[in-house]
Amino acid sequence: MALGEGDQAPPLGNPAPPAAPGNFTPTVATPAPASKRPGMPTWRGGGNALLVDDEPPLRVAISASLRWLGFQVTLANDGLEALKVLAEQPENFRVVLLDLTMPRLDGHATLEKIRAAHGNLPVLLMSGFSERHPDGVNEAGGATCFIKKPFTLQQLAGVLEKLLENLRS
Repeated sequence: MALGEGDQAPPLGNPAPPAAPGNFTPTVATPAPASKRPGMPTWRGGGNALLVDDEPPLRVAISASLRWLGFQVTLANDGLEALKVLAEQPENFRVVLLDLTMPRLDGHATLEKIRAAHGNLPVLLMSGFSERHPDGVNEAGGATCFIKKPFTLQQLAGVLEKLLENLRS
């Protein structure tokens, strides 16, 4: 049935019971804030994160998670791109998320160069090929943590909180 000029659309669903004169009763429920939803992390980051991964679907998924946690995200396809971004904006990043297995310049070599040029910039190493924290990372110095891919939003939030909050103490 088409509506003509002046016609009103019928209400959708069950109409709310009429309110008493002079009283207004809202009928739309407000969803709970994301931080109060069961299973969602309450920790929020902030600032700029550099995400370095050569797999486009993972870059999309991880960057969405980072944005949900409150970060602004810059993407790099590999270690060489990451180093170029860091050279152009050395003070711009709060954290780097770095895949270990990439073409051109892998995560280990990229981490060494980051440490040489940017000291204690926090770096979260990521890999889908390693079951544990990679060997040689502790010798790189600086604030470094590891997370195995795939990971959940809650796991990412927990590791980032540990990495970034430990810098304050």
